[in-house]
Amino acid sequence: MSKRENLRENEFRDFILSFFQENIRSQSFDKILSVLRDEFYQRPYDRVILVEMYNHLMVNSNYGQFANKILGLFIEITNFLSSTALDELNVPLFAEPVGMVQRIGECVDQVACAKHLRSLNLIDRKPVLFVDERQYKMANRAFLPYIKEAFEVLENFQEFIDLAAVNLVAPFNSMYPSYSSEIYGHTNLFVKQITPILKEKKIPLKPFCLKKETEIVGRSFFGSLGVSEKDQVVLIHLREPGYFDRDQHALRNSKPQDFRKAVNWLLSQGIKVVRIGHSDMSSMEVDRAGFYDLTKMNYPPEVDIYICAKAMFYFGTSSGPFSLADQFGTATLLFNELPYCSRSNSLVNLLKFVDKHNQKLRTIADINSIMGLDIYSANVFSNCNLIPLPASEDEILKTTKTMLDKLGSGELSKSQKLTFPKEYAFRFQGHLDESSCEIVT
Repeated sequence: MSKRENLRENEFRDFILSFFQENIRSQSFDKILSVLRDEFYQRPYDRVILVEMYNHLMVNSNYGQFANKILGLFIEITNFLSSTALDELNVPLFAEPVGMVQRIGECVDQVACAKHLRSLNLIDRKPVLFVDERQYKMANRAFLPYIKEAFEVLENFQEFIDLAAVNLVAPFNSMYPSYSSEIYGHTNLFVKQITPILKEKKIPLKPFCLKKETEIVGRSFFGSLGVSEKDQVVLIHLREPGYFDRDQHALRNSKPQDFRKAVNWLLSQGIKVVRIGHSDMSSMEVDRAGFYDLTKMNYPPEVDIYICAKAMFYFGTSSGPFSLADQFGTATLLFNELPYCSRSNSLVNLLKFVDKHNQKLRTIADINSIMGLDIYSANVFSNCNLIPLPASEDEILKTTKTMLDKLGSGELSKSQKLTFPKEYAFRFQGHLDESSCEIVT
């Protein structure tokens, strides 16, 4: 037994993080991975430190590809623990992190991926999920019945205490699911990786259907606003500061005013537009019949689920309601998307970057060679001298018109004829708009 096996948790943590920082500076990637593998197989219950290292690299460095290798090691050790527990103890798996219920996008995607893993027979029974709203307030409690499709939910604190010891030895990490040693990652990446496999096995890509209790509340609410099921309704959500703010999320935010021209055009076509979000969002300054801004209203939580599932399409930026709409099978139109990717049944405008020094537009291949394609931290792009170029009002309007054309022709459900390097072709399961196609090569 090595001396480090006898270190206390805080002592081991200090040692391994010091080693990590020292060797990252010298870019000794092979050495780091070898030592981490040896150390954490001896101390598997400290493996959460690997996630901290992964997050640190994704937020503060351009070593995205190496960060994914560290995440792969975390997943490997997690799977080692869970398979050992299943073989020797015959206990259910316990979901981590339990805080996923605080963010609707994370929650929806994690539940969807858990459902996919069960459909693929990679887990044979529902993992246990502890939901304690004294510690983690649910982003949308009306989604709980859908969570129960994939998890055995415990809300009794005493039950959790009774099972706490088993929780540690039989983990199921729903944030970073895995299909194989090559197909794994954060749920946002995993849903693209797993798409070809689901198609091959004829498993539904979008695993949720509205429940009757959700429909009753949603239909009643929108009926009171004068919106009927026969109306064509587009759902808009634009991420802004004020709900889940971290520096690394800055590039995901947008200015609602940039989307006003497209919204007014949709309204001119007889399409109603419903906006959802938090109460601190700025005004879109749209004063026209058919526009419903719910951001300043109090309403039942079922309403967000209902409109995400029933809308003609989702329109806006990649945020929690996008995942909700997507996983219910609603077509999606995204702007300023980062990281570079597209889910099935979507039209995506990628966030562009130019070199600070020569103003050259960077391609997807350029970004991949600089940092990989999973990083979205504003700090990293700035340190790499890359300046963001958000979509203009006219570009947003043009792509919105393209979305209607693609929906009307059925083109969105078919594959777009674009050629990507095999290394990252799987990331693009949907369609890219005209301007984004310019940076494909």
